[in-house]
Amino acid sequence: MENLLGVEPKNTLEGLKQNLDYAEGLQLVTSTSLLNWRSYLSDESIWLSIFSWLPFVLTKRDAQRKNFIHQSLCTITNELQCLPENLENALEKALKEQKKHINGLTTTYQQYLHCYQQFEKSEAEWNLSTRQILPESNSTPSFEEIDPVLDITVRFRMFRLAVHYWEARWLLTCRYEGDKLEELANKTGLKAVLPRWRRRMMLTPCIVSTFHSLPSHMTYKAYAGENDFKTEYLVNEIDLLIVDEAGQVSPEVAGASLSLAKKHW
Repeated sequence: MENLLGVEPKNTLEGLKQNLDYAEGLQLVTSTSLLNWRSYLSDESIWLSIFSWLPFVLTKRDAQRKNFIHQSLCTITNELQCLPENLENALEKALKEQKKHINGLTTTYQQYLHCYQQFEKSEAEWNLSTRQILPESNSTPSFEEIDPVLDITVRFRMFRLAVHYWEARWLLTCRYEGDKLEELANKTGLKAVLPRWRRRMMLTPCIVSTFHSLPSHMTYKAYAGENDFKTEYLVNEIDLLIVDEAGQVSPEVAGASLSLAKKHW
């Protein structure tokens, strides 16, 4: 929001509103001048128009028009620098430009106002959600202030709940498998290996290994013919592979382990 409204958004909005009010006021004055000019032309003596071909009549008519324009119409009218006979068209054109300018200001103001209102709403929700964590804070806390507190409050409770949840899932799974667990422990097919890994992850979701040894652990046996089985790998089965000091192995060694994971970090 700071990129849009600056460091003082209220002042920015106030400035935009002032510009919009000024533009609308200018349009009203211009519109009034146009109506007054049309009224003046309709009330002008017809004889001045009929005998305007006479030099002294034309001079008098022009003098009266210029005097009315100068004394009775707005300053914009005097700034148009056009002949009196072209003034009506010039004012109409000016009004169109003013309307276009006002529409642009209105759109910008509404967008900025909506952005600021969303910011205030988000800030209020943030203050409400952080009040339980930092009840003594008198100002809006930053994420840097909240982050370490979350580690010992909400995140800790969520982690503990997640641990107990998956412990319960592991117990239920083991109870469901029952006596078959010992039999499954020696099987190397995909239908046995993949569920076994998933049961392990319920208790120990994080495993430490090296690029050299990891591929050898993520294998299963696939049928390749009569009395023949080949070794396959559990490709794309690791949810997240976190790599530390990856530069210690060559790319062809690391590539095998990377192919086992859905995401790398």
